[in-house]
Amino acid sequence: MSSVDRVPKDVPLTPSVEVVRSGISAEQTARVQISAKNTANQEVWSNARVPAFGNFVSVDGPGGQRLLFLKPEEEYNVTHPGCWQADLSKYALNSVHSDVVTNIRYDPGEPKSKALDMYGHPENDDPCLTPGEYRMENTYYITDSGDSDDVKWEFQWGYTVRIVEA
Repeated sequence: MSSVDRVPKDVPLTPSVEVVRSGISAEQTARVQISAKNTANQEVWSNARVPAFGNFVSVDGPGGQRLLFLKPEEEYNVTHPGCWQADLSKYALNSVHSDVVTNIRYDPGEPKSKALDMYGHPENDDPCLTPGEYRMENTYYITDSGDSDDVKWEFQWGYTVRIVEA
Protein backbone atom coordinates (compact mmCIF):
# COMPACT_ATOMS: atom_id res chain seq x y z
CA MET A 1 0.00 0.00 0.00
CA SER A 2 1.55 3.26 -0.99
CA SER A 3 -1.04 5.63 0.53
CA VAL A 4 -4.42 5.61 2.26
CA ASP A 5 -6.72 8.64 2.45
CA ARG A 6 -7.75 10.12 5.76
CA VAL A 7 -11.38 9.89 6.73
CA PRO A 8 -13.18 13.16 7.56
CA LYS A 9 -13.67 13.50 11.33
CA ASP A 10 -17.38 14.33 11.19
CA VAL A 11 -18.59 11.16 9.43
CA PRO A 12 -19.84 8.12 11.38
CA LEU A 13 -18.32 5.47 9.10
CA THR A 14 -14.59 4.79 9.01
CA PRO A 15 -13.25 2.73 6.10
CA SER A 16 -9.79 1.15 6.18
CA VAL A 17 -7.66 -1.18 4.10
CA GLU A 18 -4.86 -3.59 4.92
CA VAL A 19 -2.69 -5.93 2.89
CA VAL A 20 -3.45 -9.53 3.86
CA ARG A 21 -1.16 -11.19 1.33
CA SER A 22 1.40 -9.09 -0.54
CA GLY A 23 3.14 -11.65 -2.71
CA ILE A 24 2.13 -12.29 -6.31
CA SER A 25 3.28 -15.63 -7.71
CA ALA A 26 2.21 -18.21 -10.27
CA GLU A 27 0.10 -19.88 -7.54
CA GLN A 28 -1.61 -16.90 -5.91
CA THR A 29 -2.24 -13.21 -6.25
CA ALA A 30 -2.17 -10.44 -3.64
CA ARG A 31 -5.09 -9.95 -1.24
CA VAL A 32 -6.36 -6.93 0.67
CA GLN A 33 -9.02 -6.59 3.32
CA ILE A 34 -11.39 -3.63 3.13
CA SER A 35 -13.18 -2.72 6.34
CA ALA A 36 -15.64 -0.11 7.51
CA LYS A 37 -16.79 0.59 11.06
CA ASN A 38 -19.74 2.56 12.36
CA THR A 39 -18.31 4.93 14.99
CA ALA A 40 -21.69 6.47 15.81
CA ASN A 41 -24.12 5.69 18.64
CA GLN A 42 -26.87 5.04 16.10
CA GLU A 43 -27.37 2.74 13.14
CA VAL A 44 -26.22 4.12 9.81
CA TRP A 45 -26.50 2.96 6.22
CA SER A 46 -23.74 3.26 3.66
CA ASN A 47 -24.73 3.66 0.06
CA ALA A 48 -21.17 3.06 -1.10
CA ARG A 49 -20.36 1.69 -4.48
CA VAL A 50 -19.46 -1.74 -3.12
CA PRO A 51 -15.82 -1.30 -2.06
CA ALA A 52 -15.99 -3.52 0.97
CA PHE A 53 -18.47 -6.16 0.03
CA GLY A 54 -18.23 -6.58 -3.71
CA ASN A 55 -15.77 -6.19 -6.53
CA PHE A 56 -13.78 -3.02 -7.07
CA VAL A 57 -12.08 -1.50 -10.16
CA SER A 58 -9.15 0.90 -9.96
CA VAL A 59 -9.68 4.35 -11.43
CA ASP A 60 -6.09 4.88 -12.50
CA GLY A 61 -2.91 2.92 -13.16
CA PRO A 62 0.36 3.08 -15.11
CA GLY A 63 -0.16 3.51 -18.84
CA GLY A 64 -3.93 3.24 -18.47
CA GLN A 65 -3.73 -0.24 -16.92
CA ARG A 66 -6.32 -0.99 -14.23
CA LEU A 67 -6.71 -3.46 -11.38
CA LEU A 68 -9.72 -5.41 -10.24
CA PHE A 69 -10.22 -6.47 -6.65
CA LEU A 70 -12.49 -9.50 -6.76
CA LYS A 71 -14.15 -11.63 -4.10
CA PRO A 72 -11.93 -14.68 -3.42
CA GLU A 73 -14.85 -17.01 -2.84
CA GLU A 74 -15.68 -16.83 -6.56
CA GLU A 75 -13.49 -18.58 -9.12
CA TYR A 76 -12.16 -16.47 -11.96
CA ASN A 77 -10.32 -17.83 -14.96
CA VAL A 78 -7.10 -16.06 -15.87
CA THR A 79 -6.19 -15.29 -19.47
CA HIS A 80 -2.48 -16.10 -19.01
CA PRO A 81 -1.43 -18.47 -16.17
CA GLY A 82 0.65 -16.68 -13.53
CA CYS A 83 -0.26 -13.22 -14.82
CA TRP A 84 -3.59 -12.77 -13.00
CA GLN A 85 -5.54 -11.00 -15.72
CA ALA A 86 -9.15 -11.94 -15.07
CA ASP A 87 -11.31 -13.46 -17.78
CA LEU A 88 -14.75 -12.13 -16.95
CA SER A 89 -16.54 -13.14 -20.14
CA LYS A 90 -19.09 -15.23 -18.21
CA TYR A 91 -19.99 -12.43 -15.78
CA ALA A 92 -22.40 -9.54 -16.16
CA LEU A 93 -20.59 -6.23 -16.39
CA ASN A 94 -22.26 -4.78 -13.31
CA SER A 95 -20.98 -7.65 -11.16
CA VAL A 96 -17.40 -6.40 -11.40
CA HIS A 97 -17.62 -2.65 -11.92
CA SER A 98 -17.70 -0.12 -9.13
CA ASP A 99 -20.87 1.61 -10.35
CA VAL A 100 -23.18 -0.80 -8.54
CA VAL A 101 -24.74 0.79 -5.45
CA THR A 102 -25.57 -1.34 -2.42
CA ASN A 103 -27.14 -0.24 0.87
CA ILE A 104 -25.26 -1.69 3.81
CA ARG A 105 -26.62 -1.33 7.36
CA TYR A 106 -24.24 -0.87 10.30
CA ASP A 107 -25.34 -1.11 13.92
CA PRO A 108 -23.63 1.24 16.41
CA GLY A 109 -19.97 0.27 16.72
CA GLU A 110 -20.32 -2.49 14.13
CA PRO A 111 -17.39 -3.27 11.83
CA LYS A 112 -17.71 -5.13 8.53
CA SER A 113 -14.90 -6.36 6.33
CA LYS A 114 -14.24 -8.33 3.18
CA ALA A 115 -11.12 -9.85 1.63
CA LEU A 116 -10.53 -9.08 -2.05
CA ASP A 117 -7.97 -10.60 -4.45
CA MET A 118 -6.02 -8.53 -6.98
CA TYR A 119 -6.36 -9.18 -10.72
CA GLY A 120 -5.51 -7.29 -13.88
CA HIS A 121 -8.49 -5.79 -15.69
CA PRO A 122 -9.51 -7.83 -18.78
CA GLU A 123 -9.17 -4.71 -20.96
CA ASN A 124 -5.50 -4.16 -20.00
CA ASP A 125 -3.00 -4.35 -22.87
CA ASP A 126 -0.55 -6.35 -20.74
CA PRO A 127 -2.03 -9.57 -19.32
CA CYS A 128 0.42 -9.47 -16.39
CA LEU A 129 0.10 -7.10 -13.44
CA THR A 130 2.12 -4.07 -14.53
CA PRO A 131 4.41 -2.58 -11.85
CA GLY A 132 3.36 0.87 -10.73
CA GLU A 133 0.75 2.65 -8.64
CA TYR A 134 -2.98 2.06 -8.95
CA ARG A 135 -5.58 4.35 -7.41
CA MET A 136 -8.71 2.88 -5.84
CA GLU A 137 -11.40 5.28 -4.66
CA ASN A 138 -15.04 5.39 -3.74
CA THR A 139 -17.64 7.94 -2.73
CA TYR A 140 -19.55 7.03 0.42
CA TYR A 141 -23.14 8.23 0.87
CA ILE A 142 -24.27 7.69 4.46
CA THR A 143 -27.75 8.02 5.87
CA ASP A 144 -29.25 7.37 9.26
CA SER A 145 -32.51 6.08 7.77
CA GLY A 146 -31.57 3.65 5.00
CA ASP A 147 -33.24 5.99 2.50
CA SER A 148 -30.69 6.65 -0.25
CA ASP A 149 -32.38 10.00 -0.99
CA ASP A 150 -31.71 11.19 2.58
CA VAL A 151 -27.90 11.45 2.54
CA LYS A 152 -26.55 13.01 5.75
CA TRP A 153 -22.83 12.53 5.09
CA GLU A 154 -20.89 12.23 1.86
CA PHE A 155 -17.16 11.75 1.40
CA GLN A 156 -14.64 10.28 -0.97
CA TRP A 157 -12.08 7.79 0.32
CA GLY A 158 -9.46 5.68 -1.36
CA TYR A 159 -6.01 4.23 -1.37
CA THR A 160 -3.13 3.64 -3.74
CA VAL A 161 -1.64 0.20 -4.31
CA ARG A 162 1.96 -0.13 -5.50
CA ILE A 163 3.06 -3.18 -7.45
CA VAL A 164 6.82 -3.69 -7.60
CA GLU A 165 8.84 -6.22 -9.58
CA ALA A 166 10.35 -8.96 -7.48
